[in-house]
Amino acid sequence: MKSFRLLAPVLLGAMVSVAGCSSSDKEEKAVLANMGAQQLYDRAKQSMEVGNFSAAAQTLSALDSRYPFGPLSHQVQLDLIYSYYKSGKNEETLATID
Repeated sequence: MKSFRLLAPVLLGAMVSVAGCSSSDKEEKAVLANMGAQQLYDRAKQSMEVGNFSAAAQTLSALDSRYPFGPLSHQVQLDLIYSYYKSGKNEETLATID
């Protein structure tokens, strides 16, 4: 019984954090959908500067799909490759290089 008292808050915290992730992903996609090209690029660069390469890759991927021929397209591709590499996503890195 004593171990359950110690384990219950940990399990509750884990459930809340997992539930929070799904709603934050939806919110993040909605925020990205309403941003312009320069805003998306600035957000991705900020993520890269703090070492959040997964978030940077997500933002850069959204930017690349929405503005594939924009003035930032070559730099976006390079930053996307670097973000995938730093995130350890080797398959995505190689696919983006090709």
